[in-house]
Amino acid sequence: MDLYIWPQKEHLYAVVNGKLDLASCAHLFKRAASLAVYRGFSKILFDARLVTGSLSIAERMILALVMADHVEELGQKTSVAFIDHRPTFDGRAVGVGRSRGFDVEMFESIPEGLAWLRRSHTSETGTVHAVRTHESVTKQNLSQALPRSH
Repeated sequence: MDLYIWPQKEHLYAVVNGKLDLASCAHLFKRAASLAVYRGFSKILFDARLVTGSLSIAERMILALVMADHVEELGQKTSVAFIDHRPTFDGRAVGVGRSRGFDVEMFESIPEGLAWLRRSHTSETGTVHAVRTHESVTKQNLSQALPRSH
């Protein structure tokens, strides 16, 4: 799996692609969340629409716990809007994350996720950057847009 980051005015936009597996997904989320906090962002738009494959229900629950624990370890309230597609988009793991105090929601489109992030109660401490969010991300234009982040 690959992770691409675009700092925005009020949030960090993170895109992942590749074959989904629990270890890679947990690792890339931790990298994105840590980078967001380091760069002064309290909101993340995490776009997983280019990911192929799926996790079992148990793996999704584990991932939600790992994510919630990592955000808590970072010591900053962070809101995360996940953009994904079915079957991953069923909301079960979101409930597990929320039960641990993780401010997270799942959406099927970027406009819905952005609207939720704008309403989120976390502080907006991001710096303005000359980058914009792309609604239609393809594997081709994604690979051309930024160098790989490792």
